[in-house]
Amino acid sequence: MAKTIVSNKDWLDQSDPDTQEALQNILKQLPELADHIEKMNRAASFGETLLKDDETLHKVKLFLDHSNLDIGTITAAIRLLEKLPFLVEVADRLETFIRFIESVLKDEQSLSYLQRNMEEYLSDATDKVAEGKQLWEQVKQMAENNEKQITLFTVMKWMKEPKVQKLLAYVQALIYVLPAEENRKEV
Repeated sequence: MAKTIVSNKDWLDQSDPDTQEALQNILKQLPELADHIEKMNRAASFGETLLKDDETLHKVKLFLDHSNLDIGTITAAIRLLEKLPFLVEVADRLETFIRFIESVLKDEQSLSYLQRNMEEYLSDATDKVAEGKQLWEQVKQMAENNEKQITLFTVMKWMKEPKVQKLLAYVQALIYVLPAEENRKEV
């Protein structure tokens, strides 16, 4: 690495090997630097020419006036560019998932396996619904056929039952939760 000695009058000591190496590196890069400078000059003159051309400026102004390009759009574009790596990752995962679903749909063995599992799940759910319906019908019939008068003492006796206490705890929780839920919807 070249040493720079600014305080000494002989700062360009050509006998120093570091200075010679630095000068050789600069000379090697000189054509590339000249090319870059030439490209920057061309770009600057092109920009100057565009800025001096009234017709081009008028077309650019018309384009910007009729486009939805404002600071919000530019900010959104920059935010979208920042999120592109994440969006690409999500798209790749979605593509993998879709290809998996397509391969499952083409495979008869996988389809039959899924169908069997769905039938089992649905039969379990259907059985539970049927049991609930049967229980409700039994309760309904029993309540309709009940001709005994319910007294306060009967209710007090029921209140001691653990199942009734648990049911009342659920009712109490429901009473507290419903108004809170209504308040959340209003806000």
